[in-house]
Amino acid sequence: MTLSINKLMNYVAIVLDLIHCQEWAALEKVATEHKLFKVLSEHIQKCDEFNGMTLLHAVVKYNPPLHILDAMIDAHGDALMGQDCVGRTPLHVACGTGASAEIIRRLVKAYPQACDLQDEDGRLPLHLACDIECVLFEGDQTERASPTIDVVRALLSGSLRSVLVEDEDEMSPIEYAIVSDANINVVKLLQKASMTLRRQEAQTSKATARSHAAEIRPIVPLPRSVLSYC
Repeated sequence: MTLSINKLMNYVAIVLDLIHCQEWAALEKVATEHKLFKVLSEHIQKCDEFNGMTLLHAVVKYNPPLHILDAMIDAHGDALMGQDCVGRTPLHVACGTGASAEIIRRLVKAYPQACDLQDEDGRLPLHLACDIECVLFEGDQTERASPTIDVVRALLSGSLRSVLVEDEDEMSPIEYAIVSDANINVVKLLQKASMTLRRQEAQTSKATARSHAAEIRPIVPLPRSVLSYC
């Protein structure tokens, strides 16, 4: 699909306004026009003023209805892998703005690899979900609730190892959850995941050591008769 730059920018302005005003029915109509929607999303990602964000980054900030998210993923699934200028995917934005567990689950299912991507501050989506004090967008003063067990469980299903990763401030998701006054069941889930992962790593290490030991066989001395000249 070929559009003039002026027409393209008009479409972009309209779509962004629909997202900002949460006009979901109108946005869904645009998303069902797959070719047009993909062109718009790709254009936005290439524009410097949008800092590498896609339309998916923009929409998850507003915790959209699930069918809107599905329509956008169907129209331009590659946007799930898009990283903005600070290395954040749509999953990072959803986690950092308090999106619902349903939104988080759908994003994780569609692109679980995002759970292991660190932004420029070394933060994974799990860090952002557990830290209710983080602010992703300048001027955003929306108060966030403590992380729910459903959100944390969804993120751990995408990457169990994320529970042990520390960010640039040497903080782990467990520490953020405690500071954020998360429910005790959330903290226990994170602790259990941490112990499970450490146990798995220990078992793997032991198995590797046994394998190496088996490869190093003792040298058996040859009989003197073999070493003697005729």
